[in-house]
Amino acid sequence: MLLWKAIFQVFILYNLYLFPILLNLPGIDDNTPLHYAAIYGQPKAINALINCWANISLCNKNGQLPYHVAKNPETFDLLINTYNIN
Repeated sequence: MLLWKAIFQVFILYNLYLFPILLNLPGIDDNTPLHYAAIYGQPKAINALINCWANISLCNKNGQLPYHVAKNPETFDLLINTYNIN
């Protein structure tokens, strides 16, 4: 099972590299993949998206940035530190 998870993660990163439009493609409520990674508390996904140059300044339809919707302190801190660096 762990092997399939690793393969899936590589597949996602490969697709983000090939199709950069996916990095900022809005979904429901204009949430971007970075919003969803923050909502579901996925720091590895947040790091991967940021390393692939996802736009950290896009708001959803409620005017929220990804750090506004972070569900745990780890993802919130990661996003805040990213905003402070950029």
